[in-house]
Amino acid sequence: MNRKRLTALLLVAGLSISQVMMVSATDQSQESVSPTTEQGQEGTNNTGTEDKKDPSNLGNDQNSGSGNENTDPNGAGDQGGENGGSGNGGEDTKPGEGDSGDKGPRVGDGDGEDPGAGDGDGEDSGVGDGDGEDPGAGDGDGEDPGAGDGDGEAPDEGEDQVLEGTWILSGNRWWYRYSDNTYPRNGICNIEGTNYVFDADGWMKTGWYLDENTWYYFGGSGAMHKGWLLSEKTWYYLDLQDGKMYADGAYDIGGDTYSFNGSGEMRTGWYLDDKIWYYFDPSGAMHRGWLLSGNTWYYLNPEDGKMHAGGTYDVGADTYSFYESGAMRTGWYLNDKIWYYFGGSGAMHKGWLLLGSTWYYLDPSDGTMHADGISEIKEAKYAFDKSGAMLTGWGQTEGDWYYYDGNGAQVKGWVYVGQKWYYLDPEDGKMFSNGMKEIKDDTYCFNKAGDMVVGWYQFVRSAEEDPDTGIKHKYNTWYYCTSSGAIKKGWLYLDEKWYYLDPEKGHMYEGNVYEIGGINYGFDKSGVMQTGWYDQTKTFTNSETGKTESYVVKYYFDSSGRAFHGWVSDNGASYWTDEKGVMVADGVYEVDKDRYAEFDADGKWLKWTEAPKEKKSK
Repeated sequence: MNRKRLTALLLVAGLSISQVMMVSATDQSQESVSPTTEQGQEGTNNTGTEDKKDPSNLGNDQNSGSGNENTDPNGAGDQGGENGGSGNGGEDTKPGEGDSGDKGPRVGDGDGEDPGAGDGDGEDSGVGDGDGEDPGAGDGDGEDPGAGDGDGEAPDEGEDQVLEGTWILSGNRWWYRYSDNTYPRNGICNIEGTNYVFDADGWMKTGWYLDENTWYYFGGSGAMHKGWLLSEKTWYYLDLQDGKMYADGAYDIGGDTYSFNGSGEMRTGWYLDDKIWYYFDPSGAMHRGWLLSGNTWYYLNPEDGKMHAGGTYDVGADTYSFYESGAMRTGWYLNDKIWYYFGGSGAMHKGWLLLGSTWYYLDPSDGTMHADGISEIKEAKYAFDKSGAMLTGWGQTEGDWYYYDGNGAQVKGWVYVGQKWYYLDPEDGKMFSNGMKEIKDDTYCFNKAGDMVVGWYQFVRSAEEDPDTGIKHKYNTWYYCTSSGAIKKGWLYLDEKWYYLDPEKGHMYEGNVYEIGGINYGFDKSGVMQTGWYDQTKTFTNSETGKTESYVVKYYFDSSGRAFHGWVSDNGASYWTDEKGVMVADGVYEVDKDRYAEFDADGKWLKWTEAPKEKKSK
């Protein structure tokens, strides 16, 4: 059969002839007609008997391991069966150990499980030992693919017309002979729908095989492996279509994403790619969602597996924060001068928060901590200091004082603190201080500290004219507050002294004569009601000179403080006071009906007299 016909047959059979040269047995004298003794160990497959001609049907006898050859890492079971096919013999090395320098899949360890390294126990067919097992030096047993010896082991021409080819076991190695005595070599070849690989001398290879920078794996039977592969406790994946090993990237397999390094090893654990971290479970599948690693939680994006890091992210209905390392944050977190709190679950806390004995409030909308001010929360007002701690008791905000009860709620109205009463505005809660305030029909006085006054209270007034009385006051005005705090109005008897507080405003009458109930009463500068003689200085403007002048008006008040009208005896002298209690002086005055008396300039009675021609003005 010529080579042109052979090529046509291979194409019809669907055989891959990339790097495969089909060599005629008749041309072997020129083209290395049989596998040579100069090749390295091809593999230590523990073969069965020589009458089992097809390695694809060898079963477990052709694999040095006992496990399932094609097992998914997500499944369970003994995976040792692949190690028996990891040898590579000759020039083809393991991934990562060949001339390419690529770190590829790990292979056997020379213990007989690795067909790529013989152990000198007679299983190494790479060096003939004179036992007839080396087809490179034919021994007349007909097992040499290069030259049949007529012992019936090599099919004759008639058989070639019936059989497309035959697997032949020579020693402990396999080769394939077509019916025209040619055989595949130096590459991957498809035989009856299955890919096999042969070395330059036509021997079937097992284990790892590098072809144009792409790794393939051929099991103990010689068949190209596809799918998951466990080799020396390391998982690899060979494409289901062409058997190419996945390497240096991420791939979707069976609905999950897996990552493989440059050597094709399936990654597990953390992996940094372009400054982004990913995590692959022990099964190799990319992790998505929450991950507990050690005692630390992480979150991997459900869409692409990217680890969340260095910020806050919404996960479900909650918000979480993560360090630059990706670790989930718990506790307090300061971001752009604003505090946030993340609970033990990692979720951002919102609303009231009790830590120890201190309350904090995190805004329900965005989790920002309220601090250094007053916040209205469910129609009640609360105050927080600069640290965010909720205040109880007194708190000052922008110069104004407020009071907060044991629950932190702002108090409005009256509050009793430290045996003192205070009043807090019913609208905004501000403490009232340093003045008087009308509260429910009563007036109360408060000092500068905000204490409700009991007793005397001096209200600061200017020296301008009092709009209520028209009197100019040189002193501040006094009020008196009862035990209830309400200012006293009307008469006040205190410490055996009488005072009078204005019935409308409550201010104390002082330093003057006031008409009270139609009767004049006199009060000194301290507000004490007077009895006996009382001098009142009055001023007027001289119309001629335009100057302010003054004179003294003398009153007399009886023991009850009332202005006295009639005769007053004092030190042996007699005086007369009119109906307003004013003493008359320096003239003749009607003292009784149609009776007149004369008085000197000091008001002393001098004598009875006739009615004056012109009555003296009072």
